[in-house]
Amino acid sequence: GFSWDFSSLYDSLSPELVLEALTFAIAELRPDWSDEFVDWLIKLVELSLSSCFGKYGNSWYLNRSGIPTGGSLSVSLANIAVYYALRCTIFDSENNPKELLSMRRFVDDLTGLWTGTL
Repeated sequence: GFSWDFSSLYDSLSPELVLEALTFAIAELRPDWSDEFVDWLIKLVELSLSSCFGKYGNSWYLNRSGIPTGGSLSVSLANIAVYYALRCTIFDSENNPKELLSMRRFVDDLTGLWTGTL
């Protein structure tokens, strides 16, 4: 067996990857949505990701990396992005390893059964 933790998941996810993953998910799962609606939705998510401010003491700060921790969309977007990244790297048609018997994920933690060697 193995376990894996995505270190600082929200800070590590680039907004570009998140938007790419969201676009892919929409194309695959909601092909009936109009291009105009999808463009509007992607722009709205992009605005949400780029408009995150925090206040500490008397100072305001703009998020400079990753996606906002605690943002209303962040958990869903992180799940979509991690699923997309795993699908592109492990579960694509070329790399789907037969040694990987099982894998489960909860937010930024992963565990699984592997029968091969590294």
